[in-house]
Amino acid sequence: MTAPLLTIENLSVPFPNEKNAGLQSLSLSIKKGESLALVGESGSGKTMTALAIMRLLPPSVTPNGRILFRHHDRELSLLSLPSSQMPLVRGNHIAIVFQEPMTAFNPLHTIGRQIAESYLIHHPHEDARPHVTRWLQEVGFASTDISRIASSYPHQLSGGQRQRAMCAQALINQPSVLILDEPTTALDVTSQQALLATLKKLQHKHQWGMMLITHDLSIVAAMTQHMVILKDGIIVEQGDTHQLLSNAKHPYSRTLIHSLPPAKTYRRKKSSPLLQLHDVSLHYQRSSSWFKKNDDPFIALNKVSFTIHQGETIGVVGESGSGKSSLALAITQLAAAHGSILYNGRNLLTLSSKDMRPLRKDMQIVFQDPFASLNPRLTVSDLISEGVSIFEPHLSESHRTARVQKLLKQVGLKASHHDRYPHEFSGGQRQRIAIARALILNPKLLILDEPTSALDKAIQKDILALLTQLQQELSIAYLFISHDMGVISSMADYIIVMKDGIIIEQGTAKDILQSPRQPITQQLIAAARVSSIPPAASHNAV
Repeated sequence: MTAPLLTIENLSVPFPNEKNAGLQSLSLSIKKGESLALVGESGSGKTMTALAIMRLLPPSVTPNGRILFRHHDRELSLLSLPSSQMPLVRGNHIAIVFQEPMTAFNPLHTIGRQIAESYLIHHPHEDARPHVTRWLQEVGFASTDISRIASSYPHQLSGGQRQRAMCAQALINQPSVLILDEPTTALDVTSQQALLATLKKLQHKHQWGMMLITHDLSIVAAMTQHMVILKDGIIVEQGDTHQLLSNAKHPYSRTLIHSLPPAKTYRRKKSSPLLQLHDVSLHYQRSSSWFKKNDDPFIALNKVSFTIHQGETIGVVGESGSGKSSLALAITQLAAAHGSILYNGRNLLTLSSKDMRPLRKDMQIVFQDPFASLNPRLTVSDLISEGVSIFEPHLSESHRTARVQKLLKQVGLKASHHDRYPHEFSGGQRQRIAIARALILNPKLLILDEPTSALDKAIQKDILALLTQLQQELSIAYLFISHDMGVISSMADYIIVMKDGIIIEQGTAKDILQSPRQPITQQLIAAARVSSIPPAASHNAV
């Protein structure tokens, strides 16, 4: 029998000053060419398991148990391996794709340079450029885009593009074990399917062992042979993926598998316009690098026009890089756009920073990468109440704390979490903190850039229900950006479909969902319908 590439035996990760461990007696193994899914709600210990394998846990955390990695005929005990030897393992033999690429990439270096650096660490005397080009193509970038992507800085790419670039960085050394922490979170359906197909093809060719951390059970069904379900750091159920998805025994497993977003009655609000966009355009200046010089400006938005009414939800969908996030930046004046964005009769694009500041209370945004938008030096209470301190300085500290704690409960966290720091939470928990931070000012418009992308289905359902409830109570308008048409269909009154910075289709949710005209729209809707059926039925569909 083939020995496992990676074996975890009774792994426990205690938190300082916490009664319960973050992980408790976790055991699993991954063989050559095998894929294992690690599934569970936010905070269940999925990412912590990956960090323990890579020896990237905080210095104050000391894991117990054993993590064994087999390299040729030699078995390495990773937890007892000298720190000086771990860089020889990381990236070369065991690689990881992190959930939040914006924080994993260095903002001061281009994407191409950072991918090349990963290769040169282990191959210092070779030319990295052909390898960078090859792996950017392997993860789905068109050959005509390679130069632009490699020459760009992380902030100049969309979330999905950054995530694909991180996959290229992880794969460039062809590791024995690949850990994927929500690798397709920010990808549209087309890019997601292409990337998963590439990963599956490459795994079959090179026989890597793969650990897939995800909340998307349709991906689990298509990509993995074995499945482990975690809750509160404990394995509640594990086994063959197909059998477990078809016949889960544990109540938590069944809840996780069968959770779906709440249904919505389609409607178009008849209230007065809140925000009117007319011919909004946004261009980014490209950077020069050793791949190419003197690039022309990149057109992120090209004459975009639509209206947001009070209390309605506009859903914005499209492929990665289609301009969805750039639209959010233009509306909030976080990027210099041209055209007209009218709010209460005033064109936001012509306002000075001073004149714009009072209006920011009315327009809040939840970014796609919550860790990148949360100051790591501030506690959760300070982060959430920061806006209140600016716009409502008369409130006492006790009143601010009470509002923070109430809001934490509303978004599914504990009131006692208010004095913790962002790094002490999982990706999904940080995303809920970001939502609470935006809601505390009671805005009239809330821009949600993939707000549930890092959440498991059960928590996603709760957050969408919360957003729906708040909208009904407060008449907030939502600009809901997502690549997941299933989420959009549960929230949107009006849908906009974007491609290459242009609106290619828009209309009421009922019209778009029932009679889509564009192929991209049809693909997104078809993918949402596939993912809504029992995941076991789409086993090995990629």
